[in-house]
Amino acid sequence: MKNKVCLVFLLFVLCSCKSGSGIWGKSMPDVSTQPGMPLEELIYETMDNGEQRLRVKPNIFSREDLLAYRELKISQAREILDATRDQSQKSPYYPVVVTMKRPISFSELNRLIKKYNPTTSKEVAILLEKNVKALPKVELIKDVDTLVVQQLRFVSTVGGGQLSYESLSDPVGLARLEAKIAAKEAQYNGVTNYELVRGVISIKGGVHRDHLMNLEDEPEVFLADIGPKEIYDGTVNVALWEDIYEDVELYMNPQQ
Repeated sequence: MKNKVCLVFLLFVLCSCKSGSGIWGKSMPDVSTQPGMPLEELIYETMDNGEQRLRVKPNIFSREDLLAYRELKISQAREILDATRDQSQKSPYYPVVVTMKRPISFSELNRLIKKYNPTTSKEVAILLEKNVKALPKVELIKDVDTLVVQQLRFVSTVGGGQLSYESLSDPVGLARLEAKIAAKEAQYNGVTNYELVRGVISIKGGVHRDHLMNLEDEPEVFLADIGPKEIYDGTVNVALWEDIYEDVELYMNPQQ
C-alpha cells in the first residue's frame, strides 16, 4: 500500500504569519540598490524554550532588487537540493512558500494542483466542470502527488486574508463564510458583489524535491521558496519565512 504524504517536516517550519515574520540568518553578500544593504538578512531569535529560530528578512526596494532576490533564492535552492540529495531519500518533501505573479482564480489554482497531484484529477475535473469555488479534498499519496498545500493567502473584493486548505476545500462552509462577510460589507460599507477569494496570491506547504524547479517555472509562479540552508544543515530547527507578494504587486504589477 502506498504511503500517505508525510508532513512532519513541514509542521515545525511553516509556523509563521504575515505580520512581519520571515526567515533570516547571517547576511548574504548580495547587495541591493540600497547602499550597503544585503538582499536578504538572516536574524536569529531565542524562543521561550531556549532554542534558536531563524527569520528571513528580504530587503527589496526596487524592481531590480525583486528580480535579483528571485535569482538569489533559486540559486540557494539548487544548492540545498544538491547538498540534501542523500538525506532526502527518506524525506523528499521540502517546506515551500509559493508567491504568485498575480492573484490567481480557484480554477487556475485547481489546474495547478491537478498537474502536480494526479490523485486529485477526478475531483478537480468535477469542480471545474461545475464551476465550484473550492479546492479538491482527497488524500495525497507520497511520491505520486508532489505539491502539499496547507494554507493559502488571498485577496478579497475588499481586503484579504489567509485560510487553511481544509477550509478552502469545504465548499458549503466557504460559501456560508462568504455570504456572512458579504452581508456585513453590504450593510456597513455599501459593497456589492463581494467575493471572499478573488484571487490566491501565495501558498504555504511542501513540494517534492524532484518537482521544485518545475514549480519555479510555472507561468503563475513568481517564486517557490524552500527557505534558508540553515534548516537543512542542522544549524536551526525552526525557520520563518513569508511570501513576497506585496513586493511583486508593488514592483511588477503597480496598476493592480
